[in-house]
Amino acid sequence: MRLEPATPEPALLERTTSAFRAGFFVLLPGASVAGGLAIAPLMGLAGLASARPRTFIALRRAPLGVLLMLGFFLWAALSSFWAPNPEEGQAWRLAIVLLPGLLLIAGAGSRPVTEAAGVAAAVVVIVMLGIEALLGMPFNRAFNPNEIDWVLARNPGRGVTVLVIVVWAALGALLARRRAVHALLFVLISASAGWLSAQFGMDANLLAFAAATFAFWLGFSLPRFAILTVSTFLAGWLLAAPFVTPLIFADPRFVESLPKSWAIRSEIWRFACERIAEQPWIGRGMDAARAFTEQITVRGETMRALPLHPHSASLQIWLETGAVGAVLAALALLLGGWGLARAFRDNRSAAAATTATMAAIGLFANVSYGAWQEWLWAVTLTAACLITAIPTSARA
Repeated sequence: MRLEPATPEPALLERTTSAFRAGFFVLLPGASVAGGLAIAPLMGLAGLASARPRTFIALRRAPLGVLLMLGFFLWAALSSFWAPNPEEGQAWRLAIVLLPGLLLIAGAGSRPVTEAAGVAAAVVVIVMLGIEALLGMPFNRAFNPNEIDWVLARNPGRGVTVLVIVVWAALGALLARRRAVHALLFVLISASAGWLSAQFGMDANLLAFAAATFAFWLGFSLPRFAILTVSTFLAGWLLAAPFVTPLIFADPRFVESLPKSWAIRSEIWRFACERIAEQPWIGRGMDAARAFTEQITVRGETMRALPLHPHSASLQIWLETGAVGAVLAALALLLGGWGLARAFRDNRSAAAATTATMAAIGLFANVSYGAWQEWLWAVTLTAACLITAIPTSARA
């Protein structure tokens, strides 16, 4: 996503905004290692610090893809009125994340402070997560001394998710610089992020890093093609997910051959697809997935058929907002992709970062997290802010 940058502001106001933005990136590593939940309010403060008349003027020139995204969220919020047990304030919490995030992007521009802060934050996140991985999670253990290891590992595991989403903007910024020290940093950051993606027992982190690595170099080689391909694929999958997913897992022998975590996902997805077919047009309402109490049994373990959400944003959008929401979201992805391809056609580094970030978020959204998780949206908007600051060409 790219918005037109705001026009120059008075020096004092610019320094104040830059200070809030830099402060956000200073706190980002600690928030990430602690599980990422604090990123949304921190980003909100940094975004609100960017709120001034000229920034709102920039938002008025927002691309059609952004407007469609906002239209999708308005429809999702409206669907709360027919949800069986709507989560109190969920729509408002998302709005509080989205507006400051858009303000943060609109106020970023191609500014060295944002670019440098993003690279520095990625480095510190890697160092802190490396300490967690090598020394038995000392940071999280200090705050949760009695927690069992596999539960505690969820926090740094989500921290790696944050890293796998935002690291591509940092790598794109380094790639644009084209100096030896930046090349060395590029290699060290990418190698460290790859190693960390295999830690803490979250398969999705490793899969997302592998997919994003391929997408990064495809985006650098073929900027327009790569962005259009990834955005079109994600939009197409969103529309097709309820119809194609049951076909993929139709063979019981295939499901039996899967690791247990993926076998559980397949049963959750099957249940969600069946519920979608019962009410496909307008869905069951925002957060309706929480209302289902049915149980499923997978390899002797009984659990809720939908544990808060179906671990697939595509299926959750269909389940809760129906075909109307799915079409709006798919159009936002398609037109957003067209806009990004046009904006970055002459900026290979930004195109590479954009393609990789979309691939990583797309994978996480479709195998791990819910559609309305504020921290994940905050991380997505943070990555967009950093991509906006990537220079078009190397600077001295």
